[in-house]
Amino acid sequence: MRWAVLAGLVAAQPAWADEGLTDFLGGQGCTIGAESSAAARDAGFTSAQILALAEAALASGNAARHGNYVVLDADICTIGLPQIPSRYTVDTPDIRAASPYIREVYDLGGTETVDEGCFLGGGSDLFRSLEGGDPKAGFEAYMAFIGSGLIAGDLRFYEISPLKTPAGFQIMTGEACAAVANADDIARSHAFIDSGFADYVRFVGANTPCGENVTFQATQYIAQMQGFDFDRDLLDQPRINAWLALEFDFITRAAGWYEGMTDTDRGAPRPPLCHVPS
Repeated sequence: MRWAVLAGLVAAQPAWADEGLTDFLGGQGCTIGAESSAAARDAGFTSAQILALAEAALASGNAARHGNYVVLDADICTIGLPQIPSRYTVDTPDIRAASPYIREVYDLGGTETVDEGCFLGGGSDLFRSLEGGDPKAGFEAYMAFIGSGLIAGDLRFYEISPLKTPAGFQIMTGEACAAVANADDIARSHAFIDSGFADYVRFVGANTPCGENVTFQATQYIAQMQGFDFDRDLLDQPRINAWLALEFDFITRAAGWYEGMTDTDRGAPRPPLCHVPS
């Protein structure tokens, strides 16, 4: 989008006083671009309002332009969790059938390890089948289901150690599925999905140049966000979700904040998850 050309169409004004628009854009990563502008218009806002906000925020130094995107500062826009609609839930019969309760005990590096719970089986293959064999539709449905489920807390990817990969995305509703031994820890950790999301997005955006992968520093940052202290003994730490960064990654992917992502291509982050170096 050519912001310099569009600037002349609308007189700049402190448009962020329109709290309705900035609140809406919070769920779009406080980012104005083709995708979020279309969503805002669908929600009842006008092109004039959107352009006025972008130009006024840029003029006042409360936003930065990154390629075809304008990212609003935290001073005028608070990032919130995106709304990710999904036609499927953890109670969809085919999904529930693919996620039976298991309890498996095995040795991992000399330590008895237990995988217990209801873990989603089939992954994107299951959703391709649910979507009539269409790989594109199946992948989109899978991502929407994961993103929506993580935000709701019905689905988690949880493990306290970064050295052990969870058995899969874990369903947390239903009598057997919700009765796992660490259910309370998992429920407590879900609060960070809401409280930590904005900080995660801002951190990743500031530390990831567009065209590159999300910085590996995000995992360490998110561990500290949950109270992990790298200067303390490992045994003297809170029970955090060491995989919260992956949950955030899936939410942002499901929200469409990656360009070129398909069932065969991981794509690349776009603003607000990256910045164009000045």
